[in-house]
Amino acid sequence: MRAKAEYCTLNTLFLPLLALFLLLADTAFGQAATGGLIRRYRENGTNFIAHLFTNSAATDTFSLNSSTNVEYLVVAGGGGGGGGYQGGGGGAGGVRFGAISGMAAGSYTVTVGAGGAGARTIGSTAPSNGLPSSAVGGAVNLATTGGGRGYSENPDATAASGGSGGGSGRGGAAGVQAGSGGGGAGGAGTNAVGGTPGGGGAGRLSTMRDGVTAVIYAAGGKGQYRISPSTDGASKANNTGDGGDGGGCQNYTSKGGNGGSGIVIVRYQVFTLTVNSTYGGASPGTVTNASGTLMTQSVTNSPVYDGGMQATQYVCTGWALAGNADTNGAAAGSGTNVTLTLTNNATLTWGWTTNYYHYLTLGTNGSGTLTLGSGFYAAGSSVTVTATPAQQWVMAGWSGDTNGCTIGGTTLTAPIDRPRSISADFRFFPSGTVIIFR
Repeated sequence: MRAKAEYCTLNTLFLPLLALFLLLADTAFGQAATGGLIRRYRENGTNFIAHLFTNSAATDTFSLNSSTNVEYLVVAGGGGGGGGYQGGGGGAGGVRFGAISGMAAGSYTVTVGAGGAGARTIGSTAPSNGLPSSAVGGAVNLATTGGGRGYSENPDATAASGGSGGGSGRGGAAGVQAGSGGGGAGGAGTNAVGGTPGGGGAGRLSTMRDGVTAVIYAAGGKGQYRISPSTDGASKANNTGDGGDGGGCQNYTSKGGNGGSGIVIVRYQVFTLTVNSTYGGASPGTVTNASGTLMTQSVTNSPVYDGGMQATQYVCTGWALAGNADTNGAAAGSGTNVTLTLTNNATLTWGWTTNYYHYLTLGTNGSGTLTLGSGFYAAGSSVTVTATPAQQWVMAGWSGDTNGCTIGGTTLTAPIDRPRSISADFRFFPSGTVIIFR
């Protein structure tokens, strides 16, 4: 009992920590939203995070943490195929491809449309339309229409329009693309040579599922016309939006295929901003975020001091961006803050300048004063010392570490290159003293 109690306690502590770790890991890898099956992949050199919604039995929620540039694929359910003597193919579910720049943060309700049921045996169930798929929230309404059912002779059911129309019976026509721009329309029932069913319309190709596999979505169902033997229409895989194939048999015993359910995919690109700073602290520093993320980067401490008696000072002079621009379209600027919308892999470099304290040790021999500017000076600059003799004293010269200095009477200009010890020499010159020149 004790061992079991300890095990339960460890799980109680461990599982919340694991959940926190996974949440932090997702944030670190740029995940900007929750909901659906999450896949990370690389396509044509760009990193993506995709949210796949595949469950047609319940609604789901796509929650976006911040404004983000997204791409979407919304496919409705395909229509059911007709049955009986000359079943028409079910129409494909409606399809929407597109992109939203700066999709607002918030929660979006996602609905995946179920595929329509195919026709069953004599006097039984007629085929049905596919159901719509959508992602809706705020100003966003990405809705698609379900595929229309195919023609079924027994039980009677005429072809219906939808995302793509279902096909009609033998001698009639294929369905039409209608509604919200669906994929292929359903094929008409056809007396095809060798039992080949009438062709359904072509679907739409996309790699948004995993970045590699090219998947055809929303293909129209094939029409059928058979005397014998009885041939049932093929049902279509879920999450394709394909229309079910029609069945055919002279005695009306064939069944139509079910349409495939729809799918909703929302994905966004993920970029890394690499931050370089020779000195000071950068906040938040190097980050990986979704495309369209608005962020502010800053230097947390400028100036920075180093050396004995804080002899060296480093001051941030501004920033430069490569691969991205700030919100004003600039690639460089001054100051210790920059705000940008991340749209590419980019590098931010903070610029610094080096200053030195004058670090001169000054003294006098005799009576007089020295005047020196205070504070830090840029590397490579110089500092000027001015000597003022006291009354009845005169300037006699300079002594100490004056190598490399420029001397002009009562002034001395020293380069800021190292610590120095310099003295001004004064000589007493009482009033009434006569100077004789020879």
